[in-house]
Amino acid sequence: MNIQESRIDFAKEILRWRTQQQLSVREFSQRAGLSASLISSLEQGERPISSQSALKLVDAFNLQGCQREQFLLKAAATKKRDRIVAYARELPAEVVNFVTRRLVQTGVDLGSISSCQYEIDQEGEKLQIGLRDGRAIICNLSVIG
Repeated sequence: MNIQESRIDFAKEILRWRTQQQLSVREFSQRAGLSASLISSLEQGERPISSQSALKLVDAFNLQGCQREQFLLKAAATKKRDRIVAYARELPAEVVNFVTRRLVQTGVDLGSISSCQYEIDQEGEKLQIGLRDGRAIICNLSVIG
């Protein structure tokens, strides 16, 4: 998924949550503490969103758990740089760098990554990393105990 597709995907996510909660753009912008023009631009897929604004949106929607994580990951995918969600900056470097380190150790050229998608299905949580040559790497997450 390229950046523009990620922005459109995130736009649909905002619109879905806003309409599900029966909020107008103006009502939602007031709840989130962001301008109505920003909300409108985001819903059109016209621009990326900062980590700080994404946190305001997710709080305004009152999303928790996996829904919160998925929303923030979709928000992070709207930007070319600084894709780390704000709270991830507080994590130990080992946690943040784990996937990158494993990819490098297995011989993946990080410049060949073309997309990244987080999914939850019956089997659990997955991070699918697409490569420019058409291959995909799937990282499964399991919680034990």
